[in-house]
Amino acid sequence: MMTVGKKRLISILVILLIYMIVLLAVISFRTIAGSEELPTEPIATVEIETPPIGEVPLPIAEAELPFEIPATIEDFPVDIEEEEPVEPIPVLEHVDDVVEVVPTPTPTPTPTPETETETETEPEPVQEVVEEPVPTFDEPVIEEDPWAGFYVAGEEDLSIFEDGTYYVPLLVNDEYLTDINVTFTQENLLIEVLEFRSIISDLLVDSFEEEFFNTTLEFFSLEYLNEQGIDTWYDYQTFELHMNFPTWMMPTRILSINRGNIARYSSYSMSGSLPIEPARFSWFTNLSMFSLVDLNEANNWQINPSSLFTMQAQNSISLFDVAFDFSYTFHPGRAYDQTLSDPWSTSADDYITFQGIQGFYDFKPKSLRLIFGNVNDYLGYSTDSIGIALEKRYAYGDATPKTHQFEYEVVVEEPSTVEVFINERSVYRRELQAGIYKLRDFAFTQGANMAKVVVTPLANPTLVEELDFQLGYDSRLLAKGDTLYSLSLTFPEYNIGRTTFRVNQQLGLANSITGSYALALSPTAVTMGLTGLFASPWGSFDTFLGVSYSRPLALGVISKINYRIAGQEDSSFGSFDFTLGLESRNYNSSLNVDASSTAAAGETWSATTSYSGSIGEFFRYSLGASLSWLSSNSNPNWRLTASTGIPLIPNMSVSGSVSLYASTGVSTPQVRGQIGMNYAFTPNLSMSASTDLQTSTYASASWRPFGSQNDNMQFSFSSIDFTDPLNHQGSISYSHSDTAYGLSVRQQYSDRFTRFSTSLSLNTAFGYAGGLFGMTRSVGDNFLLVKPSGAMKGGDIAVTRTMTSEPSALPSLFGVSMYTGITTHQQNNVVVYGIGDSMLNSSGSYIYNFLPRPRQGYAVRIESEATYSIVGTLLRSPAAAYSRYTTDLYRVVADDAGEEELVFDETLYLFTDENGFFFLSGVAAGEYQFSLFLPGSSDEDPPIDIRFFISPDPKEKDPQVYILDTFVASAVSEALEQELFADLMGTEVEERVLDENGYYWMEILEVMDEMEFWDTYYPSRQVLDSVTVQDRTRTDSIVEFISPGDVPATALERMSREKEQQLFNLARLRSIIKPYLDAISPKPGWKPLQK
Repeated sequence: MMTVGKKRLISILVILLIYMIVLLAVISFRTIAGSEELPTEPIATVEIETPPIGEVPLPIAEAELPFEIPATIEDFPVDIEEEEPVEPIPVLEHVDDVVEVVPTPTPTPTPTPETETETETEPEPVQEVVEEPVPTFDEPVIEEDPWAGFYVAGEEDLSIFEDGTYYVPLLVNDEYLTDINVTFTQENLLIEVLEFRSIISDLLVDSFEEEFFNTTLEFFSLEYLNEQGIDTWYDYQTFELHMNFPTWMMPTRILSINRGNIARYSSYSMSGSLPIEPARFSWFTNLSMFSLVDLNEANNWQINPSSLFTMQAQNSISLFDVAFDFSYTFHPGRAYDQTLSDPWSTSADDYITFQGIQGFYDFKPKSLRLIFGNVNDYLGYSTDSIGIALEKRYAYGDATPKTHQFEYEVVVEEPSTVEVFINERSVYRRELQAGIYKLRDFAFTQGANMAKVVVTPLANPTLVEELDFQLGYDSRLLAKGDTLYSLSLTFPEYNIGRTTFRVNQQLGLANSITGSYALALSPTAVTMGLTGLFASPWGSFDTFLGVSYSRPLALGVISKINYRIAGQEDSSFGSFDFTLGLESRNYNSSLNVDASSTAAAGETWSATTSYSGSIGEFFRYSLGASLSWLSSNSNPNWRLTASTGIPLIPNMSVSGSVSLYASTGVSTPQVRGQIGMNYAFTPNLSMSASTDLQTSTYASASWRPFGSQNDNMQFSFSSIDFTDPLNHQGSISYSHSDTAYGLSVRQQYSDRFTRFSTSLSLNTAFGYAGGLFGMTRSVGDNFLLVKPSGAMKGGDIAVTRTMTSEPSALPSLFGVSMYTGITTHQQNNVVVYGIGDSMLNSSGSYIYNFLPRPRQGYAVRIESEATYSIVGTLLRSPAAAYSRYTTDLYRVVADDAGEEELVFDETLYLFTDENGFFFLSGVAAGEYQFSLFLPGSSDEDPPIDIRFFISPDPKEKDPQVYILDTFVASAVSEALEQELFADLMGTEVEERVLDENGYYWMEILEVMDEMEFWDTYYPSRQVLDSVTVQDRTRTDSIVEFISPGDVPATALERMSREKEQQLFNLARLRSIIKPYLDAISPKPGWKPLQK
């Protein structure tokens, strides 16, 4: 009766028997065909072509070579047996990733005749296959996409837009038409019917236009438009709305010559950004502090205390979308009078002066601003007036100015190329089919525009048709139908009896004509003015006619006409101006006429003219003349002027002017001239000088110390008297500009060094919003306060506007940074992140979007946990690396049930260099896991999971670098095989490679700071130069390039050199199971029984 232990042992041996027969036979009895030695040349680059699918040839058998087992296994007794007949050995071959067993018969030696001249085919060079499984190009490998979480621009996804109305470009038949309001919802895009009809109706056939817009719908959806036969879609990559109308709906097409292609990305929120709301209450102030010490010998060098300190504060407050501006000046020196027994004044007005308050609110859809408070009739700031006003400006809201409305119709009778020229320069070229086209959105230049449209048929390019037209343009013109206006009602000196009303309006009357009027009324005076601007190909005409009436001065009149023409940029003719005016002495544009004023007879005639041009590229000149004559005087005032500028040598220019003039009461004309020079020694040092050769001589120099962009020094000398060199004025000044303040110091002297003035000025600004208080150099309109906490506390903060690449480092006050580069009434997208000299600082980036009103402030608090850097090396073997290996890195966390969960962080991605070295930054404390495949793994083999744990020292404040133990895959693979063998043999393993959950742990070898890492560890890291793995084929054949050396002749030799432990285990196992093999082997002379 066999015991349980014996049964278990026999079962194990029987299982191993079949496996070991194959292995022992391959190792001990493998044969070679012939006695040729394998080539010993170094293996070079082998490019393997994809073999055709066909019959697989049998492998060449190898004759057995004698080989002695290394001394490492001589301690184990192995009986040497006499050679027995070799049984057929199954040889494993890889055919298209399928293992096929090919029986190999025992080769029989065949004598070769001596007369045989046929050359045998040499075997192919031995190829070392890379141990890592590599996917083929024929069969795709299914794996997790690391970029699956990224948004692809252009995807049609309404979720990237917040619900609301956006102003987007409208393209009709692939041509820009205008901008239109589009309402984005979660389900659809909507277009307002009334606005759409006003834009498109003139282009549609009348019958279709009447039927199409005969609806009660207030909005058209894109689906509805497509149902009506209008191909409509929204391009989410270019932010444009496209509509294609068939010709029976729209026989005339619109072609935009120059859209300008204005970037409208700032009008949209970035996907993933966080919208923030303005603080209900925000405040900022711009402070300007000034101090002056004036010492004079004539005053016994006494200091005047009134100018020792002056501070002006310009404040702005935003409260529930309403903005307020007010200012005051603090001047304590004015309250001090040293001549009095009690020198300090008791009146608050002597210490501080309040300069009024003004509030306003913007109606964004119409770009209107309502102003109230201390407003004068010109909408300016005035402390002695109160009023209310309404003004339309495009900077006050969402409305935008209209584009130039000029259109030119072209009829194309056959497929042709249409090219547009403006001032002999091609601005548009396109091949068009037969049809009617309206050209619009021309990019005209200032002055005359000579345009030409050239139509060239494709079938016969000799039949060219040229269409010419001319148009004048002036940048002051409003587009046809556009208008701007303002109205004000004010009460000067808070007196209702002096109420004034003023209205101004500009109108775009035509493409080349803009008119405006101004009317002002008060109980005692009336003024009115009419202005016209006309642009023609021969120049621009500007006219003004105004009248005024008041009780003291009665009726007054003024009129002016101006003509201007400008030449082309490359023309020697620059520009010519002529102005003629007439003004009666009783004309007064002010409504506050002094009651004691008396009417006067007469009028003033005036005329001015100027001309500028150039001779060649260097000589520029200008001529001018002016005349002013009061009819009651006998002689007029006149002046003739000529000036020029010449660049003599590089970085040096010389200018000069001469004037001939005369005035009333002076019969002899006077002549005066001036000459000046500018020279730049370096980009940071320059000087200039000028003189009239009489009493006015001036010299100055400017220097930026050490090339700094924030520091500047200036030296100047003026009123130099060459007969008395000490009698002049001189000054030296220094200015410094910082993100938090601006500072300037100035020292002056004059009167032969008997008077000295020293001044100091300091500019800075403060802001408050959402409980945060910040500081910067100046605030224009809006601001953003950022307070970092956590690992970013105390660090530097920078802000970058999206679509730009220039970050702005922010000043910090009490841990709060302040950013002011914000545009009012536009969507602002900003990225906030931490910066510093260290590359390993704990940081994070935060994207915000907001649409501010004037004077509004924003406050955000950002927090980031402490992060660290991890470095390590991944090797396949001591001489081969995981070169350029990539894998995901997961953080191991516990879910609500306490179970482990792997969380993928797209910001952490492990990537090795050619030496297997990897560097990870931004890693927080905790447990992490990544996976990689061991050498020799097949597609079915799972990767090994590797983990490491980061446990920082809470006392360390500097960035830390954690050095992981080097991972050598070959050593791990051999250790795992040794563990498997030990388990089969029943031997206990003291320390296993993997833990009880099957994870391999990489230990932390060392922790060091950033300086030590870059100076010590990084230069001395392991670099491999003996083995390089490359893939040069298009199949799954991978060649490993190794250094020159002897090629092992057999697999046994390679195993003895590369896998000595495996050979040791096999020899040991063979010695154990040999008695069982002998027991089952047939005895000599044995024959099967005959039936």
